[in-house]
Amino acid sequence: MDHKYLISGSSDNKWSGLVLLGIVFLGAVLRLWGLDFQSLWNDELSSMSVGASGSFGSILNLLAKDPTNPPGYYVFLYFVEKFGDSEFILRLPSAICGTLSIGMIYVLGCRLYSWREGLISSALLSFLQCPIYFSQEARPYAILLLLSLVSFNLLFTIFEEVGSNKDASIRVCVAYVLVSVLSCYMHYYGAFIVFLQGVMMIALLYRNFKAVHCLGMVYLAILLAYLPWVVNVINVHLDWLPAPGGIAESFTGYIQMLFNYSPYLFLLAIVLYFFVLVRCFREIFAGHVKKDFFLLGWLILPFVAVFLISRFTSFHVMGYRYLTIFSPAAYLLFSRAIVLLPFGFFIKWIGLVVMSVSLLCHLIFGLHYYSRPTKEQFREAVGYIIQNDRFSTKSIVIGSVWNHDYLDYYFKKGKSNKRLSYILNYDRVSSFYSVEHSVSDYVWYIHMNVPCDYEFIGLMRKSMIEVMSKDFIGGKVYLFKRKSLAEGSV
Repeated sequence: MDHKYLISGSSDNKWSGLVLLGIVFLGAVLRLWGLDFQSLWNDELSSMSVGASGSFGSILNLLAKDPTNPPGYYVFLYFVEKFGDSEFILRLPSAICGTLSIGMIYVLGCRLYSWREGLISSALLSFLQCPIYFSQEARPYAILLLLSLVSFNLLFTIFEEVGSNKDASIRVCVAYVLVSVLSCYMHYYGAFIVFLQGVMMIALLYRNFKAVHCLGMVYLAILLAYLPWVVNVINVHLDWLPAPGGIAESFTGYIQMLFNYSPYLFLLAIVLYFFVLVRCFREIFAGHVKKDFFLLGWLILPFVAVFLISRFTSFHVMGYRYLTIFSPAAYLLFSRAIVLLPFGFFIKWIGLVVMSVSLLCHLIFGLHYYSRPTKEQFREAVGYIIQNDRFSTKSIVIGSVWNHDYLDYYFKKGKSNKRLSYILNYDRVSSFYSVEHSVSDYVWYIHMNVPCDYEFIGLMRKSMIEVMSKDFIGGKVYLFKRKSLAEGSV
């Protein structure tokens, strides 16, 4: 098999570098703009809480007891929080990695095809909502996306060298091992993509003993570096999400997420993918293996594998947010189809500009991305309590949340002495008994990310008076007062 079918293209157009700089600059602006507009939501607060849980060693001990997630991102956040714990600081690494990914997908597009595909895919990564959203979240997905792009570029370099019966560059192999180990420790999906890369390389080079031996050493080094954590996860039970529904429905939702949930963009993407697929099979029947087929596999096969695992085992790990690390394949395929369309060079350049402007306008004016809250409003709910709490010495806060820190973080940010007194979802009876026998005249009840405990609300309405309540994204806030208080008081 000719190894060059994966490595081709160029980036020698004199204008492509300038256009790329403009795309990267705009992508950086879109990721930094409104970085702290949304409240930290449940998973971000969880990351913050673990990262701030104590010393470096205590973080590792905490995660070793509950290895639902590997420690890489939390250790990273531990050092980030040395510079501050505001929403902006916590999310800044993701924004930086998301910006760097724009340049990295351009490099990958040039390696696979040409600078044309590189520019179009970088524009998609820069202006679409999905990559921007995860670049503005204090979670590992934007970092994982960058690591996956870097690892594929390094892997293709190794593939080019060993496929030509040359000795692989030690520096490139070491760099690939380091990036892959970081991916594995950052998230379990990082380990998944490294595993898929290994399978892909073995499948392509299985007839080349020297190449297989080299790759075996590379992946053995990765396994040995990951082994200390593998020991912790032998008996782990991952059930992050419910089991998925139908495969067609799930794949449709995945592609829709990647393209702004726009029916027009989704339809265009499906038509272009079908166009590439038909062209791919024509080339295969003609005796040529196309790199388009490799990208189709990168987009579809991991999805199918995760779907089957989540559907037929107890490992329910299929979530669209996790699948974003495979989004480069979707954007590169889209770009490839655009380049293959029978239009002239000038028309395609105009099309790139129109597409970029349209995506930008849809993001700002259609989706109202920077003006419409969409994440769970922990900050706003706590702010509502602080603003309306006139009796701070005689009121307590009871919450249905996963952790004290999630609310206390925003009480501290709001310069309030108020703290969460009881977590209701752990012990309703004890919490209600404490309310009944406390000296507090007022009780705040807040639920965020955890369903409202209506049984507790019913008990409170029997023994106290409901003063006010307000809905927020992801939850609600209630205020109760004792019946013995004057009716005129608030």
